[in-house]
Amino acid sequence: MNKTLVIIIVVILVVLIAGYFIFIKSNVYTDNDNNPSAEVIENDSNSNVNNNTADSTSPRTVEVLIQNYDYTPKTIEINVGDTVIWTNKDNIGHTVTSDSGKGLDSLLFTKDGTYEHTFTMVETYDYHCKPHPYMKGTVIVN
Repeated sequence: MNKTLVIIIVVILVVLIAGYFIFIKSNVYTDNDNNPSAEVIENDSNSNVNNNTADSTSPRTVEVLIQNYDYTPKTIEINVGDTVIWTNKDNIGHTVTSDSGKGLDSLLFTKDGTYEHTFTMVETYDYHCKPHPYMKGTVIVN
């Protein structure tokens, strides 16, 4: 093979690989409005619920941490209109994927990346991580 052709192929591969990692490192994904900016959550140290609400009927933001190949908490109970934000604290990529194939379907997101979903229907959502299917969680929407 021609030496110049080999160099061109190597350069193309390097550019493609770099582009892939830049895309993965953007690591903020929302399925609600395709807006890559995530809301900042100010949590009480003993709670996973945003307490900055005017009353109990106001939509809340609930945080689920992904760490040590686990969702914490595994099960959450929320109301219609509430938003859940999953934050990956592991050094490897994870997803939030509905077991039923509807409702939750994140892209792979890496360390400190987030995925958020606002729930609009009363339903129970069982979910898992595509690359690590033993990771399981549940969102119960009232």
